Formats: sequence, structure tokens, C-alpha cells
Amino acid sequence: MVVVVLFILLLAFVGVTLYLFLNLIKRKQELVSQKEVTQQLLKRVKELEAQLSALSKQEEARISLEENDFDFRKEMLLDEDRTRIARDLHDDTIQRMIATRLRLITAAYNEKPSPLKEEINIAIKELESTMYALRFLIDNRMQPRFEMQPFIELLEELVKKYYQIWLSKKVIVRIDNKENEFTLNAEQTQHLYYVIHETVVNSIKNSVASEVVISVAWKADELIINIKDDGQSRIIADPGQGTASIKERLKLIGATMEEFNPPSGYRLKISFEKPD
Repeated sequence: MVVVVLFILLLAFVGVTLYLFLNLIKRKQELVSQKEVTQQLLKRVKELEAQLSALSKQEEARISLEENDFDFRKEMLLDEDRTRIARDLHDDTIQRMIATRLRLITAAYNEKPSPLKEEINIAIKELESTMYALRFLIDNRMQPRFEMQPFIELLEELVKKYYQIWLSKKVIVRIDNKENEFTLNAEQTQHLYYVIHETVVNSIKNSVASEVVISVAWKADELIINIKDDGQSRIIADPGQGTASIKERLKLIGATMEEFNPPSGYRLKISFEKPD
């Protein structure tokens, strides 16, 4: 009986020991499996970190390129704006001030001047008009006169103004084929007006011309403008700010120009095709 009990106890001990041993092996296998999973997760995390780092560097490079491109475009826009302001100041404000100055000089030295008060009032109005226009130039806005007045009307006002200033000189406008006249938009009117204005002033002030003729010929599909003076020949090969501005303005509206420089006098031909 005792032997049987001992045998049973032995079997129980062996069973418990075997269970614990198998459970230990299973636990060890689970730990190994968890360790492998953890290692795989750590490896995946490192891979993701590497990918994120690469993406971050790419994003930084992209942002840097965009910033550089933005700075470049910003500088280009600023440079274009500086060029525009310089051109408009030269072609509008400075020319108006020159005209006002010459009006006052003419009033001071003319043998039979108009009443001085009248000349001063005209000069004051011109200066006020110059200041008014200057606000539009700075803000890069179109002056109302180019939007409201026809091209020919602006030319006639220009001729009238310089006739009053230079009494000993002639500025004439001739219009041909007016029945073919087509409408110019404000930008085209502005650029053509400034080109003619600059050329007329150069003819009288620099070429010492006594007569300037502006011929405007309307064709079915083209506008031809010839500005001719009887002054001294010009040095075409050495253009100044005014000539550079003329070329730039004509380029902006798709017009072309030809210069003729005979032994005496000067002629500028402008060709502008009718817009579609």
C-alpha cells in the first residue's frame, strides 16, 4: 500500500515537473518570439525614421528652392517696377517740368510777353497737373486722360502746348485718311503719346529744329506715324534715356520704328498694326 502511494506521489511529482518544464519552454519561446517582433518593430521604426528624414530634407530643399525662386521673382518685379517708374518719370514728369520751365523762360525774355500773372497761373496749373499725374505714375495706374481722350485729341493738345511755349518754332500735326481711323486702347494711346512727346522735345531742344511735323496716316490695318524735323542730325549710335524709353514703349505695344538721319533734319517712322 505504501509502495502504491509512493508511486502515485512520484508520478504526480514527475507530472508537475514536466508541466513546469514544458511551460518554461513555452514561455521562453514566447519571449523569443516577442523579442523577434520587437526587433522587427525597431527595425521598421528605424526605416520609417530614415524615410521621414529623407522626406524632411527633400521638403527643406523644396522650400529653399521656392524661397530662392520667390526672392528671385520678387527682385525681378522690383527691378521692373524701378525701370517703369524711371521711364514714366522721364517721359511724363520731367518733360512736363521742362515745358513749364521753358514757358517761364519765354515769358521772362520775350519782347512782347503775355501778362506775367497769366503766364504764372498757366505754369502753376501745369505744375498741379504734373503732381496729379505723379500719383498715378507711382501707383502704376493709368492716367484718366489716356482712357477718356482720343489719341488725336491728345496730340492736338500737345501741339497747342508747345506752340504757346516756343512762339518762334512750329509743331504741326497732319492727319491723313481719317476715315480709316481705328480705336486705340488706353495703354496703346499712352505709349504712342509719350513716344511722340519725347521725339518732339528732342527735336526742338536738342536738334535745334525750327519746325517739327507729325504726320499721322491711318490705313485699313495699320497706323503710320512720321515725325520729321529740320534741325541738326542726331547721333543714333549713342542713345540716351529718352531713346531707350521710346524703343521700350514701342516694344510693349508691338510697334516698330525706323530712324532716318540725313545730313540735315531727322525722321522717325513708327508702324503699328491694327489689333485684331
